[in-house]
Amino acid sequence: MPNGGGYVNSILCGTPEQVDASRALAEFRSGRPAIIAGADKTLLCLPVEGLNKNRLAAFRALAAPMMPRLVLTSRRARSLGIDTSEPVAVELCDEVDARTVLALVAENGTYFEFVPEPVGAAAAAAIDLVKLAKLLPAVLVADADPAVTAALSPRIITVDAKAVARFGKGAMQSLTIAGEAHVPLSSGVRARFVVFRDSFGDDPVAVIVGTPDLSKPVPVRIHSACLTGDVFGSRRCDCGDQLRLALARLQQAEGGIILYLAQEGRGVGLANKMRTYKLQDAGLDTVDANTTLGFDDDERDYGVAVRMLQMLRATRVVLLTNNPAKLDSLAKAGIEISGRMPLEAPVNAHNRRYLKAKAARAGHHLGGVIAAPTEPPESVEMSGLESGAVHLKARDVPAVKAQGYSPATRALHWLTAALVLTMLPIGISMATFDLGAAVEAPMYHIHRSIGAVVLTLTVLHLIYRLGHPAPPLPAQMPAWQRFTAHFTHWALYALLIVQPIVGWIATSAYRAPVLFFWLFDLPPIWREHRPFSEAMFVVYLSMGIFIATLISIHVAAALYHHFILRDRVLQRMVSG
Repeated sequence: MPNGGGYVNSILCGTPEQVDASRALAEFRSGRPAIIAGADKTLLCLPVEGLNKNRLAAFRALAAPMMPRLVLTSRRARSLGIDTSEPVAVELCDEVDARTVLALVAENGTYFEFVPEPVGAAAAAAIDLVKLAKLLPAVLVADADPAVTAALSPRIITVDAKAVARFGKGAMQSLTIAGEAHVPLSSGVRARFVVFRDSFGDDPVAVIVGTPDLSKPVPVRIHSACLTGDVFGSRRCDCGDQLRLALARLQQAEGGIILYLAQEGRGVGLANKMRTYKLQDAGLDTVDANTTLGFDDDERDYGVAVRMLQMLRATRVVLLTNNPAKLDSLAKAGIEISGRMPLEAPVNAHNRRYLKAKAARAGHHLGGVIAAPTEPPESVEMSGLESGAVHLKARDVPAVKAQGYSPATRALHWLTAALVLTMLPIGISMATFDLGAAVEAPMYHIHRSIGAVVLTLTVLHLIYRLGHPAPPLPAQMPAWQRFTAHFTHWALYALLIVQPIVGWIATSAYRAPVLFFWLFDLPPIWREHRPFSEAMFVVYLSMGIFIATLISIHVAAALYHHFILRDRVLQRMVSG
């Protein structure tokens, strides 16, 4: 072939062992068998996933006259009472049906009598391959008879056991950028989505928020995809809450990166995550559920995340995480860790046990959340990883306070709210009913005095607010709700300043005294003009109606967020 066939073929297809491993992985994902050649023996291997009566019978026919064997991971073997650190094989006699095999692979508390056998490199590679395929971590194996397998059509793919090991480790080197575009988010953030692709066919994504300064440590969140939590708001985990909190914090930091990785269920895949949920419903915690199913407690590999950061030229990072394993993995791979920001999401009745297991058994930094489940994280923690680690300085990444209001803001808010809610019914009563001079005179004085205090407090609140911006609204809040919230707040600020001044002008033009809590008279600020005064009182009353409407919307929205959405929009004004 011109230009050298070998060279052209390697460019288009990769090396022979890469091709074989990739095709074997595709076969496993499709539920088809593959032949794996080890140094000791060559095995015909079939994933247990989807096993039924007919598939088991067909595999027995290929294995005849030998009995097929079931290969289990060391984790699954230990859950069955076998003391081992390596995968084991169990011979399946004719009496063992498909239902029994699936129970042996995936059920908790299963009891069988069998004699486990050690396995060689080919069986171990089959386990690695089935894990890469995100299937149940168990395979049926049989010694491959070349005469039988050669006669099969279509031909069964053959792969070397060493190629499987190298294929998994080399995935990050196959990473390429497939596409990118700017995507405006509902939070108002304009983000750039950079989509990568690896040799597994996965599409990890880098969500670049704002414009991070790569000359300084970049805030980075490594987030494993969670369909149930990120998309549907599952309360069994804290994934969705952490993702939204990370977005908000990166927005406050004026730039950062979220690496969104295809590692559902801590790397076991979506179907297996549902199986672990079923085991958790039966009483196991999140760690035991994974190991009972045959997985490690965490199957994730952050090599792809490291490669993504290198390709994005972000090699100095501040990691938004509670997981020390992420810190260690990145540090060992050469990423400079300058600090850590905790992401302590709210605890609820559904995720409390899950979070406790992560803290107690996986070492996640969740002590504050577990100890005080209703409290938000108090502040962004900047800590070194090991002795001699570089601590993040304030000028590198802004320290992000918890998503709540300061004590001063809360005090001004609630004092103003109490006074306004006292003033409104007094004003409505005077405008609606004829209460007589003996009653109306003191009510006028109280109403006007409260108005003067509200004017003063609102001006102080506004000045403080300009120097201490409010924490961002939840990242998932739709744009129209964000607009309504901002409009309501600023309209109330304006009205609570303008309305008391209008009332003061109207009272001055009427030449009625403005007695401040019977202590002293406020001076008139307008010349006497009774018709103008009456017109201004109409404006004053209209503003009061508008204020009452806005307050009703404000209260209804706060209650909706607290009782329906169950986020912290109301809580942050109550307890910060």
